[in-house]
Amino acid sequence: MKIPITIYLEESKKHSPEVEEFVVSSLKRWYNCGPIPLPHSVLVAKHGAEIVGTVALSFSQGNEIFSLEKIYKFDYNNMPLPFVRDNIVQFSRWVTGQQNVSQALLFTSALIGIKRGCEYGLGEVKPKIRDRFAEIGIDLYFIPADICPENIPLAIKPYYLIPPPPLPCMTDLRQEVECLKDLISSTIAEGNLIINFP
Repeated sequence: MKIPITIYLEESKKHSPEVEEFVVSSLKRWYNCGPIPLPHSVLVAKHGAEIVGTVALSFSQGNEIFSLEKIYKFDYNNMPLPFVRDNIVQFSRWVTGQQNVSQALLFTSALIGIKRGCEYGLGEVKPKIRDRFAEIGIDLYFIPADICPENIPLAIKPYYLIPPPPLPCMTDLRQEVECLKDLISSTIAEGNLIINFP
């Protein structure tokens, strides 16, 4: 009997130890980064009892700036898409080694953003991940911006300072969903994926 991938949203000030451990160990292995606190909302993919992927989602509270706005010098008059914080979800900790899981996480995180009234995603990608987005067909709108090294938390500085550097970008959430909906629908129909979120 095949075991489907199950995706669910964990929302908590303190996430489950298994989610924390997965994110910390993944970022340490791939980018030599240490732990920093997770946002309130983390999308989790599980295969049986094993966590196989995550995406963290951050929503602006009362026009509070996103963490990436501290790390990069954004010129708000030169953004590729409208930059209204209440209309944006920031994505981070997108970690998985499985392509089908990464696509399901991208699809579900975009759906959650739309459901909560957002139109656009904010994130950052290194060239390898940029190429994966291109393969999937998701459009990335890159933000011209310099890094502010003094504002990068010490634990995650290796991600930024070890070449190649990441690039800040935005996405159109509806374009993400449209791009992936047929693939995800067939995966669900085949019994290989279950998506649970409120």
